[in-house]
Amino acid sequence: FDDWVYGGGHPVFEVSYTYLADRKLLDLCVKQVQPMVKGQDLFKLPVTITVATASDITKHKIWLEHDEENFLFESATAPRMVSFDGDGELVAELQFDKKSDALLYQIGHDALPGRIWALRQLAARFPTRDETLNIISEILAGDGFWGLKAEAVLQLGSLRTSAAWQVITSALENPEYRIRKAAVLAIANFSSSLAKEKLKNIINSDSHSDVVATAIVALAKTDPDVEIDFIRKQLGRTSWYSEITIACMNAFGILGDKSLVSALKPFTTEEHNQYLRMAALKAWQSCAPADSELHKTLMMSAEKTPYQLQQLAIEMLGSLHVTQAKQLLEETARESGDVNITVLAERALNQISRVENFKR
Repeated sequence: FDDWVYGGGHPVFEVSYTYLADRKLLDLCVKQVQPMVKGQDLFKLPVTITVATASDITKHKIWLEHDEENFLFESATAPRMVSFDGDGELVAELQFDKKSDALLYQIGHDALPGRIWALRQLAARFPTRDETLNIISEILAGDGFWGLKAEAVLQLGSLRTSAAWQVITSALENPEYRIRKAAVLAIANFSSSLAKEKLKNIINSDSHSDVVATAIVALAKTDPDVEIDFIRKQLGRTSWYSEITIACMNAFGILGDKSLVSALKPFTTEEHNQYLRMAALKAWQSCAPADSELHKTLMMSAEKTPYQLQQLAIEMLGSLHVTQAKQLLEETARESGDVNITVLAERALNQISRVENFKR
């Protein structure tokens, strides 16, 4: 607890093992390879190791505290799976190189976090292997947890093959909207010529606003020459907490076209929820950072507005170096009873002063 909460960073583990067949022992080596910087040192923690053989599964809890440690476990036969923290209990990174057959076994037999880790490793390291696409297709065809299926679809974006595209297309028909959303995110990794029309069809026809919103942002990322009017037409569509319109703001921010300011500006006013207003302000900054009207809107938003919107406005005034906001920020820093607001205002003032005091 002390290492994570009061120290810096998180552990990065480099794990490997050797099977000593003559002695029927598994020799596990664990290294902590995170940078040793001020405020961050070695971590002391317990971790569960799961060893699966053809005949049984055993779990071993070990304690780590040194930069490199070795552990011996009895194993009558060569292991089919050695899982490090398969239950996903640690906030950590793991480097554990495995062959494709070991990853395939782990995908089918480990706890859910370990299965997801193995699936990501398989897609990243063996994207062109037939077995990678096959296991993803098997997961989708099965009756397992939707979260694993969504992760499997998402990894199709790493494969980027015509066969993977066919699997993604079928996933877009899945009744579980979160699987369809993962398919949209995977589509964004394919060429714009393939993705553009597919994303537009999803935006026009999908029944769930979360999928539509994801497709709008993916379209802006995928096609730099996207028809801006197509996204404009999505503004104001009915959706939970305006998520489709928020997605349009995010898309406008990605496109960064000054001509979009007139379309996004109406969504910065107080009749809209703060998250839509925040998205609109960010998009406005991307499209026209020097716009004096944006600066005035930020100054108004930095006063008596919903809390998160107020924080964002103060931060943006600093990052945009709005000199006219100095008095407002000084008053806010001096009079606010909220330490978070005070710190943000002081930081914004420092950003403005740093630029003002620059000597050529």
